[in-house]
Amino acid sequence: MTTERLYEFYVLAGVLNYSRAAELLFLSQPALSRHIQELENELNSILFVRDKHLVRLTDEGKYLYREVGPFLKKSEQVLRLLTSPAVPAAGAVRILCSEQALVTQVLTFVQEFRERYPDIHPSLSLVPAEDDPFVQPADLYLLSAYRSEPFPDGMSFTPLIRQDTFLAYPPRHPFGNLQRIDLSMLQAETLIVPAMDSPYSPYASAARLAQRRCRGHLSLLGVASVQEGLLHVELGSGVMLIPHHLRHRIYPHTRTIAVTDPEFSFQVGILTPKGELCSPARLFYESMIGSLGEG
Repeated sequence: MTTERLYEFYVLAGVLNYSRAAELLFLSQPALSRHIQELENELNSILFVRDKHLVRLTDEGKYLYREVGPFLKKSEQVLRLLTSPAVPAAGAVRILCSEQALVTQVLTFVQEFRERYPDIHPSLSLVPAEDDPFVQPADLYLLSAYRSEPFPDGMSFTPLIRQDTFLAYPPRHPFGNLQRIDLSMLQAETLIVPAMDSPYSPYASAARLAQRRCRGHLSLLGVASVQEGLLHVELGSGVMLIPHHLRHRIYPHTRTIAVTDPEFSFQVGILTPKGELCSPARLFYESMIGSLGEG
């Protein structure tokens, strides 16, 4: 099976007309019919039902059509990168990251990128939650954000990974009897908020939404860092909204519970600054979008 054959199937499945698909693919209709028959034989599945006036997808064909689209999109991005004369032989990429953005998928991608392009050197530097990440110059920024934060003019945010939200709470808390909660159930609680005054803190965004859900009946406790916030939870000073991957960073007696509010999730994304990216940074950026992008 080749990508070319899958692409021919994808085009035919999109138009459901052999003559039109053959025209779009610059093939003769008999050649296209033969290619589709070869693909069906290889998959041992019937993909299309044909009669004189109609072409329909079978259930197997519908499944393949759903699955092959994202695959072809990523294949096209990879081929475009590999055949582009701008792919560099060597270079450095400076990337500023919030700690919450360094989830497993991101770290795995960076490791694989380094293996694939050994002469390109991505350099990741952490930005504390309370700092403005854009004060420091960088080729790219990896941040955890809530939907569309007020990023500086010209900055383009591309979402990569959505993380579910959990509430970290101290032992012997009434939430321990529940399976899940929503933000409106935080009334009368003290919500611990790292970097509460930062316009780029996803924790601050979550706190603002929680206050709206609780109609103001929610106390906020600002702290400097995420780890300080988790310590306050362990000591019983309040509760804290955290992304999924921080469940592995909590203190021994702290508990977590899923938050089901549909309006909030921690969103890891990549930002590009104003101006043209250097070639190594562009390769890193486009490779990351192709590998981790939401589609």
